[in-house]
Amino acid sequence: MSGRQVLQVGAFRVLSLPMTEWLINGARTHSLPADDRGLAYGDGLFETMAVRDGELRFAAAHFSRLAKGCARLGIAYPGTGLLLAEAAEIVTGYQTATLKIIVTRGPGKRGYAADNSVKPTRLLGISSAAVYPLTYYADGIALRWCTTIASQNSSLAGLKSLNRLEHVLARSEWSDTDTQEGLMCDDSGHVISGCMSNLFVVSQGELLTPSMEHSGIRGTMRQRVIDLWRNAGGVSRETRLSKDAVSGADELFLTNALIGLWPVSSLAGNAYLVGPLTRRLMAMLAEAGVSECAAGDTV
Repeated sequence: MSGRQVLQVGAFRVLSLPMTEWLINGARTHSLPADDRGLAYGDGLFETMAVRDGELRFAAAHFSRLAKGCARLGIAYPGTGLLLAEAAEIVTGYQTATLKIIVTRGPGKRGYAADNSVKPTRLLGISSAAVYPLTYYADGIALRWCTTIASQNSSLAGLKSLNRLEHVLARSEWSDTDTQEGLMCDDSGHVISGCMSNLFVVSQGELLTPSMEHSGIRGTMRQRVIDLWRNAGGVSRETRLSKDAVSGADELFLTNALIGLWPVSSLAGNAYLVGPLTRRLMAMLAEAGVSECAAGDTV
Protein backbone atom coordinates (compact mmCIF):
# COMPACT_ATOMS: atom_id res chain seq x y z
CA MET A 1 0.00 0.00 0.00
CA SER A 2 3.04 2.27 -0.10
CA GLY A 3 2.50 5.52 -1.99
CA ARG A 4 -1.32 5.25 -2.02
CA GLN A 5 -3.45 8.06 -0.64
CA VAL A 6 -7.16 8.21 0.10
CA LEU A 7 -8.77 11.50 -0.98
CA GLN A 8 -12.18 12.89 -0.06
CA VAL A 9 -13.90 14.37 -3.13
CA GLY A 10 -17.48 15.47 -2.60
CA ALA A 11 -19.47 12.42 -1.55
CA PHE A 12 -16.82 10.02 -2.81
CA ARG A 13 -13.65 8.71 -1.17
CA VAL A 14 -11.25 7.70 -3.91
CA LEU A 15 -7.87 6.04 -3.88
CA SER A 16 -5.19 8.16 -5.53
CA LEU A 17 -2.45 6.02 -7.04
CA PRO A 18 1.02 7.05 -8.20
CA MET A 19 0.78 4.68 -11.18
CA THR A 20 -1.12 1.72 -12.51
CA GLU A 21 -0.15 -1.72 -11.22
CA TRP A 22 -0.20 -4.64 -13.67
CA LEU A 23 -0.38 -8.40 -13.63
CA ILE A 24 0.73 -9.83 -16.98
CA ASN A 25 0.18 -13.57 -17.30
CA GLY A 26 0.11 -13.69 -13.51
CA ALA A 27 3.38 -11.81 -12.95
CA ARG A 28 3.81 -8.33 -11.48
CA THR A 29 5.46 -6.55 -14.38
CA HIS A 30 5.01 -3.71 -16.86
CA SER A 31 6.79 -5.55 -19.67
CA LEU A 32 5.09 -7.13 -22.69
CA PRO A 33 6.91 -8.96 -25.51
CA ALA A 34 7.29 -6.78 -28.60
CA ASP A 35 5.87 -9.55 -30.81
CA ASP A 36 2.52 -9.65 -29.02
CA ARG A 37 -0.28 -9.47 -31.59
CA GLY A 38 -2.19 -7.03 -29.41
CA LEU A 39 0.53 -4.49 -30.16
CA ALA A 40 1.03 -5.37 -33.81
CA TYR A 41 -2.61 -5.68 -34.91
CA GLY A 42 -4.87 -4.75 -32.03
CA ASP A 43 -5.66 -8.46 -31.99
CA GLY A 44 -7.55 -8.73 -28.75
CA LEU A 45 -10.27 -7.46 -26.46
CA PHE A 46 -10.57 -5.56 -23.20
CA GLU A 47 -12.95 -4.91 -20.33
CA THR A 48 -12.98 -1.91 -17.99
CA MET A 49 -14.62 -2.64 -14.66
CA ALA A 50 -15.56 -0.47 -11.72
CA VAL A 51 -14.25 -1.46 -8.30
CA ARG A 52 -16.62 -0.21 -5.62
CA ASP A 53 -16.37 -1.09 -1.92
CA GLY A 54 -13.55 -3.44 -2.85
CA GLU A 55 -15.73 -5.51 -5.19
CA LEU A 56 -15.94 -5.81 -8.99
CA ARG A 57 -19.20 -4.30 -10.14
CA PHE A 58 -21.30 -6.46 -12.48
CA ALA A 59 -18.39 -8.85 -12.95
CA ALA A 60 -20.54 -11.60 -14.47
CA ALA A 61 -21.66 -9.32 -17.31
CA HIS A 62 -18.09 -8.29 -18.10
CA PHE A 63 -16.69 -11.82 -18.12
CA SER A 64 -19.61 -13.04 -20.21
CA ARG A 65 -18.97 -10.35 -22.82
CA LEU A 66 -15.25 -11.09 -22.82
CA ALA A 67 -15.83 -14.83 -23.29
CA LYS A 68 -18.27 -14.22 -26.15
CA GLY A 69 -15.85 -11.78 -27.78
CA CYS A 70 -12.99 -14.27 -27.57
CA ALA A 71 -15.22 -16.89 -29.20
CA ARG A 72 -16.07 -14.54 -32.06
CA LEU A 73 -12.41 -13.73 -32.68
CA GLY A 74 -11.19 -17.29 -32.22
CA ILE A 75 -9.05 -16.39 -29.21
CA ALA A 76 -8.78 -18.98 -26.44
CA TYR A 77 -10.62 -17.56 -23.44
CA PRO A 78 -8.35 -17.72 -20.36
CA GLY A 79 -11.26 -18.75 -18.17
CA THR A 80 -13.39 -16.80 -15.73
CA GLY A 81 -11.96 -18.63 -12.72
CA LEU A 82 -8.38 -17.66 -13.55
CA LEU A 83 -9.28 -14.07 -14.34
CA LEU A 84 -11.31 -13.73 -11.16
CA ALA A 85 -8.44 -15.10 -9.08
CA GLU A 86 -5.97 -12.65 -10.62
CA ALA A 87 -8.46 -9.81 -10.32
CA ALA A 88 -8.88 -10.59 -6.62
CA GLU A 89 -5.11 -10.46 -6.18
CA ILE A 90 -4.60 -7.09 -7.82
CA VAL A 91 -7.74 -5.49 -6.36
CA THR A 92 -6.80 -6.41 -2.77
CA GLY A 93 -6.51 -3.24 -0.68
CA TYR A 94 -8.49 -1.06 -3.06
CA GLN A 95 -11.95 0.22 -2.23
CA THR A 96 -12.65 2.50 -5.21
CA ALA A 97 -10.64 1.93 -8.37
CA THR A 98 -10.75 0.88 -12.02
CA LEU A 99 -9.74 -2.57 -13.22
CA LYS A 100 -8.78 -3.11 -16.85
CA ILE A 101 -8.54 -6.60 -18.29
CA ILE A 102 -6.91 -7.13 -21.69
CA VAL A 103 -6.75 -10.42 -23.56
CA THR A 104 -4.66 -10.62 -26.73
CA ARG A 105 -4.13 -13.55 -29.07
CA GLY A 106 -0.59 -13.71 -27.71
CA PRO A 107 2.84 -13.53 -29.38
CA GLY A 108 3.22 -14.37 -33.04
CA LYS A 109 5.42 -14.23 -36.09
CA ARG A 110 5.26 -11.43 -38.63
CA GLY A 111 2.14 -11.49 -40.83
CA TYR A 112 -1.59 -11.59 -40.33
CA ALA A 113 -1.90 -15.38 -40.12
CA ALA A 114 -2.40 -16.39 -36.50
CA ASP A 115 -1.03 -19.43 -34.72
CA ASN A 116 -3.97 -20.42 -32.55
CA SER A 117 -1.87 -22.96 -30.64
CA VAL A 118 -0.19 -20.04 -28.82
CA LYS A 119 -1.59 -19.19 -25.40
CA PRO A 120 -3.31 -15.80 -25.20
CA THR A 121 -1.77 -12.97 -23.24
CA ARG A 122 -3.78 -11.67 -20.30
CA LEU A 123 -3.17 -8.31 -18.65
CA LEU A 124 -4.90 -6.97 -15.55
CA GLY A 125 -4.25 -3.38 -14.49
CA ILE A 126 -5.55 -1.43 -11.49
CA SER A 127 -5.65 2.35 -11.33
CA SER A 128 -7.38 5.16 -9.51
CA ALA A 129 -11.03 5.78 -10.33
CA ALA A 130 -11.80 9.00 -12.17
CA VAL A 131 -13.79 11.40 -10.01
CA TYR A 132 -16.48 13.46 -11.72
CA PRO A 133 -18.39 16.44 -10.31
CA LEU A 134 -21.66 15.48 -8.68
CA THR A 135 -23.35 18.11 -10.88
CA TYR A 136 -22.85 15.77 -13.85
CA TYR A 137 -25.45 13.50 -12.25
CA ALA A 138 -27.72 16.18 -10.84
CA ASP A 139 -27.78 18.67 -13.73
CA GLY A 140 -26.40 16.75 -16.72
CA ILE A 141 -23.42 17.20 -19.02
CA ALA A 142 -22.69 19.00 -22.30
CA LEU A 143 -22.37 17.07 -25.57
CA ARG A 144 -21.01 17.94 -28.99
CA TRP A 145 -21.02 16.27 -32.40
CA CYS A 146 -17.78 14.67 -33.59
CA THR A 147 -16.67 14.68 -37.22
CA THR A 148 -14.71 11.42 -36.89
CA ILE A 149 -16.74 8.60 -38.44
CA ALA A 150 -17.57 5.33 -36.67
CA SER A 151 -16.85 2.69 -39.31
CA GLN A 152 -19.38 0.00 -40.17
CA ASN A 153 -18.19 -3.59 -39.86
CA SER A 154 -20.69 -6.23 -38.82
CA SER A 155 -17.84 -8.70 -38.12
CA LEU A 156 -16.56 -6.54 -35.27
CA ALA A 157 -19.70 -4.59 -34.31
CA GLY A 158 -20.57 -4.80 -30.64
CA LEU A 159 -17.14 -6.08 -29.59
CA LYS A 160 -14.90 -4.20 -27.18
CA SER A 161 -11.82 -4.88 -29.29
CA LEU A 162 -8.43 -3.22 -28.92
CA ASN A 163 -9.05 -1.30 -32.17
CA ARG A 164 -10.17 2.04 -30.73
CA LEU A 165 -8.40 4.55 -33.00
CA GLU A 166 -11.69 6.07 -34.15
CA HIS A 167 -12.53 6.89 -30.56
CA VAL A 168 -9.06 8.31 -29.95
CA LEU A 169 -9.42 10.62 -32.96
CA ALA A 170 -12.94 11.63 -32.00
CA ARG A 171 -11.92 12.48 -28.44
CA SER A 172 -9.04 14.56 -29.79
CA GLU A 173 -11.48 16.92 -31.50
CA TRP A 174 -11.95 19.08 -28.41
CA SER A 175 -9.94 20.15 -25.40
CA ASP A 176 -12.25 22.59 -23.62
CA THR A 177 -13.53 21.57 -20.22
CA ASP A 178 -17.06 22.82 -20.93
CA THR A 179 -17.75 19.75 -23.10
CA GLN A 180 -17.77 16.37 -21.41
CA GLU A 181 -18.46 13.99 -24.31
CA GLY A 182 -18.90 13.80 -28.08
CA LEU A 183 -21.28 11.81 -30.25
CA MET A 184 -20.10 9.81 -33.27
CA CYS A 185 -22.05 8.88 -36.41
CA ASP A 186 -21.40 6.22 -39.04
CA ASP A 187 -20.80 7.07 -42.69
CA SER A 188 -24.54 6.80 -43.36
CA GLY A 189 -25.24 9.55 -40.84
CA HIS A 190 -26.73 7.33 -38.14
CA VAL A 191 -25.77 8.16 -34.57
CA ILE A 192 -23.77 5.33 -32.99
CA SER A 193 -22.42 6.32 -29.58
CA GLY A 194 -20.28 8.66 -27.56
CA CYS A 195 -16.49 8.44 -27.59
CA MET A 196 -16.56 6.54 -24.29
CA SER A 197 -20.26 5.90 -23.79
CA ASN A 198 -23.51 4.53 -25.13
CA LEU A 199 -26.39 6.88 -25.94
CA PHE A 200 -30.05 6.65 -24.92
CA VAL A 201 -32.86 8.81 -26.29
CA VAL A 202 -36.26 9.33 -24.68
CA SER A 203 -38.92 10.23 -27.23
CA GLN A 204 -42.65 10.29 -26.50
CA GLY A 205 -42.17 8.06 -23.48
CA GLU A 206 -40.18 5.45 -25.43
CA LEU A 207 -36.60 4.54 -24.59
CA LEU A 208 -34.41 4.24 -27.69
CA THR A 209 -30.74 3.41 -28.17
CA PRO A 210 -28.66 3.08 -31.35
CA SER A 211 -28.42 -0.36 -32.91
CA MET A 212 -25.02 -2.03 -32.60
CA GLU A 213 -25.60 -4.24 -35.65
CA HIS A 214 -22.97 -2.53 -37.81
CA SER A 215 -20.97 -0.28 -35.44
CA GLY A 216 -20.30 0.47 -31.82
CA ILE A 217 -19.78 -1.42 -28.56
CA ARG A 218 -22.51 -3.26 -26.67
CA GLY A 219 -21.82 -1.73 -23.30
CA THR A 220 -22.50 -3.65 -20.11
CA MET A 221 -24.19 -0.64 -18.49
CA ARG A 222 -26.19 -0.14 -21.69
CA GLN A 223 -27.54 -3.67 -21.38
CA ARG A 224 -28.19 -3.18 -17.67
CA VAL A 225 -30.37 -0.15 -18.43
CA ILE A 226 -32.25 -2.00 -21.19
CA ASP A 227 -32.93 -4.96 -18.89
CA LEU A 228 -34.01 -2.81 -15.94
CA TRP A 229 -36.42 -0.79 -18.05
CA ARG A 230 -37.95 -3.79 -19.77
CA ASN A 231 -38.32 -5.66 -16.47
CA ALA A 232 -40.18 -2.62 -15.14
CA GLY A 233 -42.62 -2.89 -18.04
CA GLY A 234 -41.17 -0.05 -20.07
CA VAL A 235 -40.78 0.09 -23.85
CA SER A 236 -37.21 -0.04 -25.13
CA ARG A 237 -35.95 -0.39 -28.69
CA GLU A 238 -32.58 -0.68 -30.38
CA THR A 239 -32.87 1.19 -33.65
CA ARG A 240 -31.13 3.46 -36.15
CA LEU A 241 -31.21 7.07 -35.04
CA SER A 242 -30.60 10.15 -37.17
CA LYS A 243 -28.98 13.32 -35.82
CA ASP A 244 -32.36 15.06 -36.09
CA ALA A 245 -34.02 12.34 -34.02
CA VAL A 246 -31.40 12.73 -31.32
CA SER A 247 -31.49 16.53 -31.37
CA GLY A 248 -35.29 16.50 -31.11
CA ALA A 249 -35.47 14.05 -28.20
CA ASP A 250 -37.28 14.82 -24.96
CA GLU A 251 -34.43 13.45 -22.83
CA LEU A 252 -30.90 12.23 -23.51
CA PHE A 253 -28.49 10.31 -21.33
CA LEU A 254 -25.22 8.39 -21.59
CA THR A 255 -23.99 5.21 -19.92
CA ASN A 256 -20.81 3.27 -19.38
CA ALA A 257 -19.43 0.85 -16.80
CA LEU A 258 -17.52 3.50 -14.86
CA ILE A 259 -19.81 6.54 -14.89
CA GLY A 260 -23.07 4.66 -14.57
CA LEU A 261 -25.48 7.17 -16.14
CA TRP A 262 -25.00 10.83 -17.05
CA PRO A 263 -28.02 12.91 -18.05
CA VAL A 264 -27.43 15.31 -20.95
CA SER A 265 -28.23 19.00 -20.44
CA SER A 266 -27.09 20.29 -23.83
CA LEU A 267 -26.10 19.12 -27.29
CA ALA A 268 -24.68 21.55 -29.83
CA GLY A 269 -26.70 24.45 -28.44
CA ASN A 270 -29.91 22.51 -27.73
CA ALA A 271 -30.94 22.38 -24.08
CA TYR A 272 -32.52 19.35 -22.35
CA LEU A 273 -34.10 18.82 -18.97
CA VAL A 274 -33.10 15.93 -16.78
CA GLY A 275 -36.48 14.30 -17.27
CA PRO A 276 -38.55 11.85 -15.25
CA LEU A 277 -37.60 8.73 -17.20
CA THR A 278 -33.91 9.52 -16.81
CA ARG A 279 -34.37 10.16 -13.10
CA ARG A 280 -36.29 6.92 -12.65
CA LEU A 281 -33.56 4.91 -14.38
CA MET A 282 -30.90 6.59 -12.25
CA ALA A 283 -32.80 5.54 -9.14
CA MET A 284 -33.12 1.99 -10.47
CA LEU A 285 -29.39 1.83 -11.20
CA ALA A 286 -28.56 3.22 -7.77
CA GLU A 287 -30.71 0.50 -6.21
CA ALA A 288 -28.92 -2.09 -8.39
CA GLY A 289 -25.52 -1.02 -7.02
CA VAL A 290 -24.44 1.92 -9.19
CA SER A 291 -23.95 4.30 -6.27
CA GLU A 292 -22.83 7.19 -8.48
CA CYS A 293 -26.38 7.51 -9.78
CA ALA A 294 -27.59 8.49 -6.30
CA ALA A 295 -24.97 11.24 -6.04
CA GLY A 296 -27.14 13.90 -7.65
CA ASP A 297 -29.52 13.79 -4.72
CA THR A 298 -26.83 15.32 -2.49
CA VAL A 299 -26.28 18.41 -4.68
